[in-house]
Amino acid sequence: MRRRLGHPHVHAWLAAGRGRARRWPRRSATARQTRPIGRREVAGILRLRPGLGTVPDEAAGLRAQLDRSPVGAIGASSLTTAELRLLPLLQTHLTFRGIGERLYVSPHTVKTQAISIYRKLGVTSRSAAISQACEVGLLTA
Repeated sequence: MRRRLGHPHVHAWLAAGRGRARRWPRRSATARQTRPIGRREVAGILRLRPGLGTVPDEAAGLRAQLDRSPVGAIGASSLTTAELRLLPLLQTHLTFRGIGERLYVSPHTVKTQAISIYRKLGVTSRSAAISQACEVGLLTA
């Protein structure tokens, strides 16, 4: 059964495989909340709405880029803003307490963010994180 999307605030999606349409609350232009959608959902939307202009071509281009990118690629997008702010300071001689004083956060926060960086870079130490970050282009040597 094909569902029609008549109202712009109705977002059709497959909820737990049951094929229901869910009405999202109205949002102002300044407070847009988005969620990532998968390839199948994009294909379904393009199939239901054939007259979307250049959107199908753009989706095909993005799909091709995703196919070319390695799975689990490390980059700036995998790190949070706070982690990217901390990363250059890991190169210094400063302790977590000293880094925390510079960033105006607690040493525990610095340690937690550093551990998160190590996990995302696939390393277990500060020096390995620095060398891995330089290798992938997040830091300059």
